[in-house]
Amino acid sequence: MSNGTRDPGWQSSPAASLIILIGGSWGVVEATLGYALHLLRRVVAVPGLTGYLMFPIGVFFMLAAVRRTGKPVAALLVALVAAAVKLSSGFLPSVNWIFVTNPALAIATEGLLVFVAALLFRFRRSAFTVVPALIISVGWRLVFLGLVLALPVQKGILMKGTPALLSFLLVESGVNGLLIAAAIWLGLDTQRMGMLAQKIARPAMAVLVVAVAVGAQLVVSLLA
Repeated sequence: MSNGTRDPGWQSSPAASLIILIGGSWGVVEATLGYALHLLRRVVAVPGLTGYLMFPIGVFFMLAAVRRTGKPVAALLVALVAAAVKLSSGFLPSVNWIFVTNPALAIATEGLLVFVAALLFRFRRSAFTVVPALIISVGWRLVFLGLVLALPVQKGILMKGTPALLSFLLVESGVNGLLIAAAIWLGLDTQRMGMLAQKIARPAMAVLVVAVAVGAQLVVSLLA
């Protein structure tokens, strides 16, 4: 796993293009798989299904950027790109900004906590066990809830009652922590993903991926 050193060949790929490309790719998955899981939840009554899977998937993208660049801040930057994609649906006349800020805020908060984790643990197998993964999973949710409480955004999550909040904080975090730790311990091949991203990381390709992500986000927002 990553030891925190910069990957050979990093200098040959513009940092901004790599970050934007990986963040845009995450945005595509957020829009498409996130919407599919939302539909599936109507058929299969599994509370928290989206929450179980989407954060570990986000960690996959962030970890790919961290491992390829050797820079923990890459996790936060990738998350900000994905959050911007999520916010794009707010430009639709039929979508109220107050309903798109929370998902974008959640993604940005995930990036902040993974950034801190990358600084502390470097995502090594020996250091990044279930406990740190659980701390990150609970941590971003606590920060997110604090921001929702403090900022003028939609308060839905805080209005669902104690059982829903406990499920969000504990059950979803527990599943997230186990999935993330297992993926890292098993050697989730983020290195290969990072190498592929670097090979195609050019400004035009990065812009194209973000455009596709924004397009997907707008489509699913219209369908929702």
